[in-house]
Amino acid sequence: MTITTSTGLGSGLDIGSLVSQLVTAERTPSDNRLNAVSTAAKAQLSAFGSLKAALGGVSTALAALTGDDSAFETRVAASAKPEVFGATASPGAAVGRYAIEVRQLATAHKVSTGAFASADTRVGTGTLHVAVGDHAFDVAIGSGDATLAGIRSAINAAAGNADVDAAIVRTDDGARLTLTSRRTGAAQAISVTATGGDGGLAALGAMSDVVPPQDAVLRIDGRTRTSASNVVADAIDGVSLNLVAAQPDSSFDLAVSRDATAPRRAVEKFVQSYNALVNVINAATRYDASTRKASVLTGDALVGGLSAALRSALGTAAGHGAPSLAEAGVTTQADGTLALDGARFDAAAASNGDGVARLFAPGGPAAAVAAAVGRYADDGGILADRTDAISRRLTDVDRQRTALDARMNAMESRYRTQFAALDALIGQMRTTSSFLTQQLAALPGAG
Repeated sequence: MTITTSTGLGSGLDIGSLVSQLVTAERTPSDNRLNAVSTAAKAQLSAFGSLKAALGGVSTALAALTGDDSAFETRVAASAKPEVFGATASPGAAVGRYAIEVRQLATAHKVSTGAFASADTRVGTGTLHVAVGDHAFDVAIGSGDATLAGIRSAINAAAGNADVDAAIVRTDDGARLTLTSRRTGAAQAISVTATGGDGGLAALGAMSDVVPPQDAVLRIDGRTRTSASNVVADAIDGVSLNLVAAQPDSSFDLAVSRDATAPRRAVEKFVQSYNALVNVINAATRYDASTRKASVLTGDALVGGLSAALRSALGTAAGHGAPSLAEAGVTTQADGTLALDGARFDAAAASNGDGVARLFAPGGPAAAVAAAVGRYADDGGILADRTDAISRRLTDVDRQRTALDARMNAMESRYRTQFAALDALIGQMRTTSSFLTQQLAALPGAG
């Protein structure tokens, strides 16, 4: 609101200054109150934003411990002969040892024509019907594609071709067209037949094997398994085998075991994220007795309830032979943060792996912490309700400021009208006084 300074012509008063002071005196208490409400609300929103981010960090860390693919379900598959076969294990794969013998690798069928003088040698026109296993496609060969090189390009560019790669191989005795299946296995044999045209394509129907199609053959604990692929993902539950080289009559050990390091790494991340949350809470609720200054959320019931819920969750007993968190090396410090004794955790996991895992399974303390975090941080949770209320408070402050501006503008206008009338009245009185003074001075005997 802008108040123009002006001097009353009749009274000599600084009307603008008077109006400004009166409006300011009226406005200041309301401005101060609204500023205080707005500043406090914005500080609370910022603090709750930091709290929500810290809760999200805890939730993410707990997901690696309590989810279906938790760190306690991580498995390591180790091949005693990785140059013969490799292996990977999915979470939850059964722990065990297996004897693996790779007798034969799966191969992709590769065929070749006889030798032609060069890649530019004309072969013929017509239609090639190319089949790879139960997939087939046709290739029309016109006069522009009738050379060996043209046929290669036409096969590779054919709209229905998703199964074979064509190439020219040049050797001392000439050029050959080769076709290689993109899929391995005995069922993926290549066949080529020619129809129509000038009959020259018939030469391509007599291709010879360069690499015959075959399935992989392996033995697992002495039992035979065949596979069209060298990646065998369904022979052992949760384990994928990658066959690298055949070495018949020699078996090598495959060990599937728990990943001993994954649980501790995941617990370390949980402890770090939990401590970050506690530090956010402590900073937002700290009271400095020396300065008698409170933090933005000091005494806030929501934060107090969250702290109590977290402490209670940490004390949840997993039961069924599980140790306590403290027995597994996770202890609570005086300031509410957690500490992890790595050596103690490793020892507990080694001696009672299933029991330690139950600490982070449904019904255990980690799951209880996750539930508490969810109640506060999830969409529609306690924290969202609180921040929505604060946002509504800020919206109401904006509404009150708009109303205050309108009220002050009306007040300024009213004061200006009143002072203008007063100025005019004083002006009239001064004129009348001057006139009377002159008349009195003119009377006989005056002076």
